[in-house]
Amino acid sequence: MNGWIFNVLYGKKVNDIIRDYLPYLYQDRYVYRCIDSKDLNQLFELLSNNSDVQYFNPHNFDKETLENLHDNPSFLMMGVFDSQKLVGYFFLRFFFNKKAFIGRMVDGDYQRQGLAKGMSNIMYSITWDLGFRCLTTISEQNKPIFDLHKKEGNVVFLKKMKNNYHLVEILPDATVSDL
Repeated sequence: MNGWIFNVLYGKKVNDIIRDYLPYLYQDRYVYRCIDSKDLNQLFELLSNNSDVQYFNPHNFDKETLENLHDNPSFLMMGVFDSQKLVGYFFLRFFFNKKAFIGRMVDGDYQRQGLAKGMSNIMYSITWDLGFRCLTTISEQNKPIFDLHKKEGNVVFLKKMKNNYHLVEILPDATVSDL
């Protein structure tokens, strides 16, 4: 139901933002774009065969779940591609109450190259252009992500959740660097 309501209220604006914004984002040899249905097998492989997903648990990683999320208008799946190879996954999960949850992960061989920062720039820009709150959950045990959020600035830890996770809001005036 959320997907349908979100699509009616915001679907056109999201598509306009993506059409106007994503095609122009490149970082060195990397391309940031929406994940197409033909990319879902690569996404499945990236999520299934990557030890770096230990603290990245936003949804199930089976093929059926990925297909359902891809078809959900309130779930925007994006990727970072090195040529045709998917090396990073990030998403926005929108709720019609003007909240959006973000998530990202980068393949271990491609970390420390600024890809996560590029993902953040895209997710924050889309979320704030829509006038939504930008939320995420992070594990206390995932120190690199904790540090990344602290560097980005204007992060508010809203509440501690079970299993040492925190609900976090990234405020619109957070520092977002140009790609």
